[in-house]
Amino acid sequence: MNKPLLRILAFAFVLRLGLPILAWILHPQNPKIFHAADTDSYIKPAMELATTGKFNSYYDGLPELFRTPGYPLFLLPGVWLGYVEAVMIPLQVVLSCLTGYFIYQIALLLYKREQIALLCVGIYTIEPLSILFTTKILTETLFSAVFTVFLYYFLRYVDNKKFLDLAIAGVTLVISAYIRPISYYLPILIFLGMMVWIIWQEPQKKKLILHTGGFLLISLSLLGIWHWRNLRVANYPAFSSVNAVNLYYWTAPAIEANKTGRNFNDIQLAAMDRNDPKVMCFNQSLHGPRTTPDKITCNKSQVFQAMEKEGGRTIKDNLPRYSLMHLDGIIRTLLGPAVSDYQILFGNPIDFPARTGTTFQDGIFLNLKNMVVKAPDLLVMYLILGMLSWSFIFLALFGLWGKLPIGGLQLFTILSIGTYFIVVGGGTVGQGRYRHPLMPIVCLVAGYGLSLILDKIQQHRRLKI
Repeated sequence: MNKPLLRILAFAFVLRLGLPILAWILHPQNPKIFHAADTDSYIKPAMELATTGKFNSYYDGLPELFRTPGYPLFLLPGVWLGYVEAVMIPLQVVLSCLTGYFIYQIALLLYKREQIALLCVGIYTIEPLSILFTTKILTETLFSAVFTVFLYYFLRYVDNKKFLDLAIAGVTLVISAYIRPISYYLPILIFLGMMVWIIWQEPQKKKLILHTGGFLLISLSLLGIWHWRNLRVANYPAFSSVNAVNLYYWTAPAIEANKTGRNFNDIQLAAMDRNDPKVMCFNQSLHGPRTTPDKITCNKSQVFQAMEKEGGRTIKDNLPRYSLMHLDGIIRTLLGPAVSDYQILFGNPIDFPARTGTTFQDGIFLNLKNMVVKAPDLLVMYLILGMLSWSFIFLALFGLWGKLPIGGLQLFTILSIGTYFIVVGGGTVGQGRYRHPLMPIVCLVAGYGLSLILDKIQQHRRLKI
């Protein structure tokens, strides 16, 4: 490992480890600052795994359908030792640095210039979301580390046509879906891109079609294992119920709030407090109290299917409105600086009015107004984090405008996966956190954009001389 890269990664390590240490010094004896609303939904299945060896819900003892096993498995060392935050956060810091290393390797593979590769990893080092989420007991850091490994081996396969690299890419892509199901549909997208690439450009069509079929077989069979498990233990015909829950508890209330102008939180709480068997069943499964499987009278598979059906019906009945809200959510996801997550880390959450579905109604502009009135000290943090995030987006757009010096399947992979994360990660309740899976790709393209700017500055200086 060369010295410039080592220095950058060392700085990334110190920055990422220093942040939670500082937060702990300011708020000792409060590990909740390292949590988010959904942290317990990962820790509880991990606790059940540690004590019973089964991936069951902690509160009802029934098979876990809401979360996939990737992140709870990762949490096991912390659960076994009894210090989840103290064990897992340093591990996540190491994983974040590993992500930076693979960003450097991918950039070398794409651009063939070490200067650009160092710029890419340098941008990643100071990227606010990547720093923040190493401190949170959430899937983001582990997902990004595994996903960048996939991206590296897949792009290397495009260069060398060695099936071993493609097989590793397929396995790591599936592992990323087990950690966070957002990448669940990517094997199909990658497969289609590969087929077009082979048919249009590549001479060794028969060999590469066999490789592509092998990639799809590996990916779908490994994903199918969890489908089969859910069908066998609970008669649930899906990889995870997270989409059903999101539709029912997030998308449908957001649409209702947008239609009526009512407070989003009030509508969501009403949905969760309804005297409805499926709501009561889900609440029992996720929030307790703890009981035994024989005391559960509901069928969780039917509950989640009903939630998905009801949420899907709400979207269908409000499709034009939902489409505009989804676009608006994409804007929030791309531009949101995630300042509220930093607030929670330092123990100072501010209760701003909940979003009701539109940026202009209660998104970026209302947040700024609320900060000026309620928490002017946060305005500086918001602007700093915002300018950093927005500058990286600008550099990425500049890099795309400057025509990336890559083509074929490599270009398709970067652009299609980036677009996929933007579209899927947005949604009606889009926020900065959902931009996290996109950031390794943003850093890869932004590094090239920054190199173009630096090259132009050097050219201008030469002309002056």
